[in-house]
Amino acid sequence: MTAPADVSAVATGELTPVAIGTATATDSVDGALTATADNTGPYPLGQTIVTWSATDSAGNTGTATQTVTVTDGGAPVVTAPADVSAVATGALTPVAIGTATATDSVDGALTATADNTGPYPLGQTIVTWSATDSAGNTGTATQTVTITDGGAPVVTAPADVSAVATGELTPVAIGTATATDSVDGALTATADNTGPYPLGQTIVTWSATDSAGNTGTATQTVTITDGGAPVVTAPADVSAVATGELTPVAIGTATATDSVDGALTATADNTGPYPLGETIVTWSATDSAGNTGTDTQTVTVTAPLDSVPPVVTAPEDVSAVSTGELTVVAIGTATATDDVDGVLAATADNTGPYPLGDTIVTWSAQDAAGNIGTAIQTVTVTAPPDSDPPVVTAPADVSAFATGELTPVAIGAATAIDDVDGPVTAVADNTGPYPLGDTIVTWSAEDAAGNTGTATQTVTVTQAEDTEAPVVTAPADILVEATDLLTSVELGVATVTDNVDDQLEASVDQEGPFALGETQVTWTAVDSAGNTGTATQLVTVEDTTPPEVAAPEPITVVTSGDSADVELGTATALDLVDGTLVAVADQSGPFPVGTTEVTWSATDNSQNTGTAIQLVTVTSEGDVALAIASTAAQ
Repeated sequence: MTAPADVSAVATGELTPVAIGTATATDSVDGALTATADNTGPYPLGQTIVTWSATDSAGNTGTATQTVTVTDGGAPVVTAPADVSAVATGALTPVAIGTATATDSVDGALTATADNTGPYPLGQTIVTWSATDSAGNTGTATQTVTITDGGAPVVTAPADVSAVATGELTPVAIGTATATDSVDGALTATADNTGPYPLGQTIVTWSATDSAGNTGTATQTVTITDGGAPVVTAPADVSAVATGELTPVAIGTATATDSVDGALTATADNTGPYPLGETIVTWSATDSAGNTGTDTQTVTVTAPLDSVPPVVTAPEDVSAVSTGELTVVAIGTATATDDVDGVLAATADNTGPYPLGDTIVTWSAQDAAGNIGTAIQTVTVTAPPDSDPPVVTAPADVSAFATGELTPVAIGAATAIDDVDGPVTAVADNTGPYPLGDTIVTWSAEDAAGNTGTATQTVTVTQAEDTEAPVVTAPADILVEATDLLTSVELGVATVTDNVDDQLEASVDQEGPFALGETQVTWTAVDSAGNTGTATQLVTVEDTTPPEVAAPEPITVVTSGDSADVELGTATALDLVDGTLVAVADQSGPFPVGTTEVTWSATDNSQNTGTAIQLVTVTSEGDVALAIASTAAQ
């Protein structure tokens, strides 16, 4: 017996398939024999002793051993999460650091643990993730957690304050600012100016500095205003009887006091003499800040008993051409004279604007004794020939998101006014629906004289924001027969439809070749707005093809007995997926006289079995002798 050389392999799981080769066996009588192994795998971690044996036709068994060593693939492979950064929320800051993954060649997926899950101080912290497999091998990976200072403290100044001046400088309670730092928490803020303050605005800057030397500021405005205009007190109202057209009257003296300047001098805007009737005298005083205070006094001059009304003279009658439903007309000014009061002001009972036709305007004037005089004036408004178009006002421009190739849009209604006809109806030349882009809508209105006025409005239709992912339809799932360890497969083509983009193509995350079993293929398409759609396709590769077994050549032997030992030889077996396999015979003899079918078989890893037949013919010496004699006789 000669066993194959010892072999070693790296574990691919709890049990690992290993190609151990083929032993040879030679017998002094039977010649070459077939050797079989007591363990063809797969094999566990460590060393496995494989015993090869062969038995000759006399029943003698020879053995030889081979050592199969399966070693652990080493420490697990640990993949740490990406480095993370965060702004400090205090001396120590909680941070979500994610989860590491760990994979071992023997144990598969493992759980990785971090040596520091926080919270973390300012600066960089190295987090070490580790995972240990069942063999005690430990793999590690590191992740950096960076905590940065949040910057300067946030200072909130008190609300702006205002006060009325009490002198050149005025004390003001300005309140207290607050300050908060992302690391140091609450801090004390100080003001650069606590008063007292001059007239006008003073900017007060509040500041606070954290332990890292970052300074935050905020400002507050302190406004000192002058106490306002001086308070003026006019003398009491006075009355007097007229001594002529103008009458001297003693009106007295007003007083004035200012909150800042104290007592001031007040002056009157009219010290007389005064006409008949009431005259309003305004007393005023101005302080050093330019504020002026006022108060009024009424001076009444009455006439002796008067029963004759004023004589009113109306302006000449006037005519004008209409400019609309009502027309503004300059009607002039009437005059009025009274034998006691002299010249008076006359007022019209209708100053327009005036309608088409004649309007009677009555002018009147009243003297101090209550006597009223009147005069009339005729205002005539005639219609002009109409040559002016209506004035059209279009609705405001409108915008809308597209709902298709053409989009209905509510565009509103235009207004139209004609100087003769008044309001008229305006119509649009395009009421939609509208295509993408800008459409100019022209509104027009026609008056009774056939004059047409227009105005335009812009309707803008824009493409709506695309938030809908493409719809990807993967090709049908595929079931194929394996042609090798890895099998090439025609996946087909996925189809893509999108609510905006007309022509999109889907890409596939893997094109093969594919291993035995099921593989999920993901098709992906991204539209112009960055929306991603996916669909999956299942590719199944199965092995149902048995190995091809080639039996040894047929054998014919002569025996002097009832049976004979036969050296069958070795069959070959080749599988599409598993490659070369060992074929075994269903019987190894001795074989009786006659023809025996020996079936050679080999089974692949998918449990497909292939067979081939070898014919073994055993002839007795007597039969041979008879055959020779018969031949000789012939």
